[in-house]
Amino acid sequence: MSSPRVEFALKKLYGRLAGELAWIEKPPKTMARKSRGREKFLAEASLRAARAEEIREALPHVHYVIGLYDPEWSPGEFEPIRPKAEWGRPVGPSFTGTALDVLREAERPLEISEIAARVAERLGIDLPDSNARQMRHTSVFQGLKRTYSDLLVHDGGSPQRWALKSRGLITTSDD
Repeated sequence: MSSPRVEFALKKLYGRLAGELAWIEKPPKTMARKSRGREKFLAEASLRAARAEEIREALPHVHYVIGLYDPEWSPGEFEPIRPKAEWGRPVGPSFTGTALDVLREAERPLEISEIAARVAERLGIDLPDSNARQMRHTSVFQGLKRTYSDLLVHDGGSPQRWALKSRGLITTSDD
């Protein structure tokens, strides 16, 4: 009674839990040292400790269930998957998806900086400094270019202004 999909999903869950626990026990040095977000990171120490305890309690149970599917499995076979840096990423709607929504509702072609500002406002993300703003500009640009390039058109100017092709706000010679 072996199900490769369930077995793989359980191993991946084990890897994610083990990676999260490793991150909690030994976070990146920049988290404790950086000035931006340091207070929040330090204030959440008790939450991280509670989550670490939950993970420590859950790992043996997940290990047991994996053993039912693959008795020869050992935790060393599946490398822990460390969580990615959050950098103020919203929980819920994606930044790129919300950027597409902004373009759907735009009354005119928008610059990337305008799109990023509108998305941040919608998602309640604070962009306190130029580093945070630049990170979001890059995120919007790369996300739209990579994911929705077939739906978008830009005016070719500097700075480029973006719109949905279906809105007809920008006309190009190849339309």
